[in-house]
Amino acid sequence: MKLHKPSGTAPFSFGFARATYALALQLKETGALAYDPERDIVMVAAAIDAMGSASGPSLQEKTGLPPSRLNNAVAYLDDQGVATVHGA
Repeated sequence: MKLHKPSGTAPFSFGFARATYALALQLKETGALAYDPERDIVMVAAAIDAMGSASGPSLQEKTGLPPSRLNNAVAYLDDQGVATVHGA
């Protein structure tokens, strides 16, 4: 899980936790997922290789993955140094 710092002013503070690819990879081992996150990673890497470079929408179109699974695969590739992610 990735924790994002709360923001706001008292008495209202907002923060949230977001699942990361590491959680998906751990859940795969338990059989709790209906998909294979490692397959997503390979599919995204192959799509990027085929296209040379890709935007989020073009990767989503090419792979057919929903944004959350696509983001996890891209984050994994970025963390492993396989791809460089440029975000705004």
